[in-house]
Amino acid sequence: MNPEMAKLMITPDYSRLQFRAITLPNSLSVSLMHDPDATDSAIALSVFTGSVRDPEDRNGLNHFLEHMLFISTEKYPKEDDFQQFLTNQGGMYNGFTSDRNVSYFLTVKTKSFSEAIDRFSSFFICPTFNEDAADREVNAIQNEHSMHLNTDGYLISRVIDSCLDPHHPKRKYPCGTKETITSGGQSPKETVKTLRQLFATYYNAPNMRLAMYSELPLDEQEALVKQFFSDIPSTPVMSIWDEFIPKNISSVIDSINTLLSDVEYDLASSFHINKKPEELRETQEMLQKKYSEMGDIDDTFTMYLKQDHPTIPFPERTFDKSLPRSSVCVIVGKQPQNILSLRFPVPLIPASMGITTGILGMVVGHESEGSLLSLLKIRGLATSLSAGVAEDYLDFKMFLCDIVLTENGLNHLEDVITLFFETISLLSSVPSPLPPYLYNESSLQSAQHCHQTNSERPFSAALGASMVPLVTPKPFVFAQIMRGRVFSEKLFRDIMKYIRPDTMLSFLIVPVGKVGDFITSRIDQSLLGKIAEGTELFDSLDKTVQTAFGDVSKQTLGSDKILSCIAPLLKVDPFVNVLHFFIPFNPKYPKIWAEVAPHISPQLKIHEPNPYLSKDLSLHPIFDCSELHRQTSTKSTKNKGSAPVSKEIRTIEAILKEHGSILHEEAEHDFCVDPFRPHSLSYTPILPKLLPVVLDSITINTSTDPEHASRIASPTGSPTVLTPLYPILVLNQPGLRVYYKQSTANRTPIIAASIQIETNNKLDKEVIQTGKTGAMRLFSDLLVQKLNEKLYEMEMGSLEVTLNRNDDGFVMNIVGTRSNIRKGVELIASEFFRPSFSYSLFERVKRTRLDNLRTGMHGKPYQLAMQLRSIALSPEGLGFKPILEGTENLKYEDMMDLAKRIGKSVNVMALVNGNCGIEEAVEIVKVFCVPVEEGSEEQKDTTVAHPTILPPNSLSENRVVVLPPAKTFIIDHIHPKPSETNSSVLVSSTLTTAINVRAAILSSLLNTFLSPHIFNRLRTKETLGYLVTSFPQPSLWTTGLAILVQGAGHDVCVLQSRIMANMEAILNEELRELSDEEFAAIKAGLIHNSMKKASSISAEVEWSAEAMPREEWMARMEHSGVIKQIQKRELQEFCVMLWGGKDRLTQWREGQKSDETKTEEELQDPHAFNPIDYEDPTHLVVRVMPQHLKDCFHKPSSLEPFVRSENDAESDDEEEDEQAEKDVVYPPPLPPQFPVEFIDDPTQFRQFCSLSPNFRFVD
Repeated sequence: MNPEMAKLMITPDYSRLQFRAITLPNSLSVSLMHDPDATDSAIALSVFTGSVRDPEDRNGLNHFLEHMLFISTEKYPKEDDFQQFLTNQGGMYNGFTSDRNVSYFLTVKTKSFSEAIDRFSSFFICPTFNEDAADREVNAIQNEHSMHLNTDGYLISRVIDSCLDPHHPKRKYPCGTKETITSGGQSPKETVKTLRQLFATYYNAPNMRLAMYSELPLDEQEALVKQFFSDIPSTPVMSIWDEFIPKNISSVIDSINTLLSDVEYDLASSFHINKKPEELRETQEMLQKKYSEMGDIDDTFTMYLKQDHPTIPFPERTFDKSLPRSSVCVIVGKQPQNILSLRFPVPLIPASMGITTGILGMVVGHESEGSLLSLLKIRGLATSLSAGVAEDYLDFKMFLCDIVLTENGLNHLEDVITLFFETISLLSSVPSPLPPYLYNESSLQSAQHCHQTNSERPFSAALGASMVPLVTPKPFVFAQIMRGRVFSEKLFRDIMKYIRPDTMLSFLIVPVGKVGDFITSRIDQSLLGKIAEGTELFDSLDKTVQTAFGDVSKQTLGSDKILSCIAPLLKVDPFVNVLHFFIPFNPKYPKIWAEVAPHISPQLKIHEPNPYLSKDLSLHPIFDCSELHRQTSTKSTKNKGSAPVSKEIRTIEAILKEHGSILHEEAEHDFCVDPFRPHSLSYTPILPKLLPVVLDSITINTSTDPEHASRIASPTGSPTVLTPLYPILVLNQPGLRVYYKQSTANRTPIIAASIQIETNNKLDKEVIQTGKTGAMRLFSDLLVQKLNEKLYEMEMGSLEVTLNRNDDGFVMNIVGTRSNIRKGVELIASEFFRPSFSYSLFERVKRTRLDNLRTGMHGKPYQLAMQLRSIALSPEGLGFKPILEGTENLKYEDMMDLAKRIGKSVNVMALVNGNCGIEEAVEIVKVFCVPVEEGSEEQKDTTVAHPTILPPNSLSENRVVVLPPAKTFIIDHIHPKPSETNSSVLVSSTLTTAINVRAAILSSLLNTFLSPHIFNRLRTKETLGYLVTSFPQPSLWTTGLAILVQGAGHDVCVLQSRIMANMEAILNEELRELSDEEFAAIKAGLIHNSMKKASSISAEVEWSAEAMPREEWMARMEHSGVIKQIQKRELQEFCVMLWGGKDRLTQWREGQKSDETKTEEELQDPHAFNPIDYEDPTHLVVRVMPQHLKDCFHKPSSLEPFVRSENDAESDDEEEDEQAEKDVVYPPPLPPQFPVEFIDDPTQFRQFCSLSPNFRFVD
């Protein structure tokens, strides 16, 4: 074996990132970032305007401008050119409008980066503002607005904004509506004129920041920026900071920033992962000496500021002063959850002192024993809580505490708020100076997130850098996430003074069905007697309120008497029609809250220091050369006083021997440089023995082995790197398989494990048959909640834990540092195999689970469509109602009996990935297999005895629903919320086939081709909805494509017919006209995406874990080779077969033969699609409709032509002929291709299919 080939290079290299900040002659601020490991390149540009700069009578105009820039430009006038180019190249793009900036971004493979930038830059230099598209985009924004109307989080945000001072710019509505954008009916021509004025005013280089993240050298990036962005106008623009921040506030903030600018930069740039602990200590001592007069610097590079600074003024305008303060603002919610939100305006905080406010959120939002949430759960008042200084209102910030209440909590609202103020009082009583660990923990968490670099998600780095305010000094542009490392005791104490009862504004979301009961419990009953019988609320309310309620009956809201009491208090937000009103608190409580200090609950306490936060963020070397040269090939490890951990834990040398040593002198025959990743050695189908590579990375020393280097060095001359291709099996014994893959992704000592616990599926059948559906999921919820307080500190120390159900049992994904991941796995394993849940925990978790199920039943229409499709295709075929009823029927005794049986017979598969070795990987998961003697110390700790092995024939690995061919199934579902106005249709077309990599790739390739055309036709041209998407749907026995549309204003029959008609039009037009060049670009983009590494270790382990049951890693690695083999004709015919079946394919081929441009060679293409392997497709259509459209239930799609005018403006008589010419008749809908079956309930789908002779239930 070549020693240089075996040489290990696992060293942290944060310094590989290079930064440059420049300003172009036109005053455009530019941030450049070079990362040699980046798999894509990204660019982002933020314009510092936004909804605060919308004209008073044109809310949403900046949002509309954002939409219009994506349509077309003078340089690229074709409407869908930008989207189609990026999709074909494997890229993506987006944009968004906030209150203070409008941001645009894209990411694409580096090879296509220059072309993408050319198109992107033209947005800001020569937009066309196409008048024909203006009306369509206004409708798109109206659809986007309608999507928000049933989201409680969005509604509460709007109500809070509407409660601001009447003159505050944040009161404006960022999304906008058709009415606000067109100012009540302005023509497209007039609207475009207004857009041009807005663009000319604010879209100038001095008001923008551009950021680029790429593997390209900084000089090349700078050249691209100068080439494409120098022509943006340089007209000066007043900054948002100067325009909206009062001078008395901005001057103090500026003075503090000036005071701390040097120290903040030194702190942010010193705590880097490329420094060893001893180097960090030296740097700390140097900085402490340099800034000794200002403050003390600890080993997390946080400064405790001793030097005084000016007090930051509190703004004059925050909330509307006319609002009642000793009241709660009740918002009529759309989701079945009770949410209390407490809001407190606090002064604007300098970015350098962000850690100061982080303490508030950490203490109030902590979940450990003795915390506010812990006590609320014990008393049955709440299920979850979040807190922090999060909201930014230009000239002030907002401290918030959001609490999800139980029914008991809703009935004891004032008691919940009392506990909150007790927590605040407890924190205020901590003597000065505060214990350092309180701010050190926030600093360490920030550092751990900072060092997860953005190599795999370049757009997030570029977007973040582009949004850095223009007033930020250049050194801080690239250190934003590391800022805020200065702690000011003075600022902390000042902020605490603002969190008090008289400054609080509280908001409470109550579901519409509970409002009546809530009002009844709060309003003085004596008032009801004074109201005459028969008083009708809806007769006295204005039309807007009626519109907000729609057809909601008075029974759901309460009696007429009760509603009449609150009629004078009712308010309606003018933009989203959300109903809200103020109800006074019990008058005795405001005084209790103000004097809470002497009465703090003894159970409340400030959390102790977190032992799981690691200060050492350096990577740990795993292997050395000596281990590779060991002669021993196997090794048995025994636990003291117990049976062996495993039958065989293999060393690297043993694994290499088993698969054939690939690291030897003749390596030139074993390696190949892939043309799509020229800097990496990767697998080729010719030599499968490359697959079992264990080492994470091997550097070829070009100086000591010049001959070898000349054969396989990369074109740039830099060392070629061999990366691991897929996990290897390192432990195989009955009941337990452990796979391993070493990785140093994110350059942090992170380890990820995915543990799949296969349970006996007879238990699933039993709980269904006994009416206890939902028991398995409730068990996982109980497990997570039982461990919540124990795991919380680990999670705060960068441990992430998820536990979910799948068809075969449970999947646990856990990601953390080497110091805490093993303890987390042991805790979960201990509870899984020896569950013990209290009755109160069971009741609390059951209530939460039922609330979540009801929330899911009231989700957005497109979400319900997806869920209904999953229900129809699931082996059990269980719908919303059976799961909800089964969960309601569960009793504590039943749950405990089932919990004890779940872990008795299992199979475990585990995949460990990250900065660890083989032995350490096995140690992490050995708790699932190590028998321990009864009564031993280890058993008393967390280790548990391995259960009996689950017989293989009891697993449900191959259970798949296969649909009968040549059928169209339509599932109609009426949305349960009366206020919902959106419809959604999902059309899924599938072909039945055996497990086939090629078929799965064809569906992905087809989706890449179709998605821009579907979006352009359905969303851009026909404006059927704001949400228009498509996605491939390969499975074990089927392959296919699904199209999903959600929008307001059309019934489901129209949506379905438009989807079908436009797909037929695409077959006849875009598919026939697909050029060789476009097809080659689509394939190259898909290959690029399939070759990209995962975005994080957790994503990598999840991707690998999906393939673990059948060890499909090799098949996945072969994808790029299969993609290269696919020819254009094969894709075209696959698309025709998928959508229209064998008869339609025959017609297509006849049409191709009649095409004189086809050569005989092309007509006899050996790669033509072979329909012999497939049956006719199945169409599954899920239609979710609002209640006011329920009359179209079970009606076939309309066959009338679809006509839409390109110009809705009223025209004079002399313009009628011209207007008629602009009317466009879109492709007519087709009659159903296959017999249609309507299904009332997706739970009937299985029964229907099982009666069909074509139905197969594979088990």
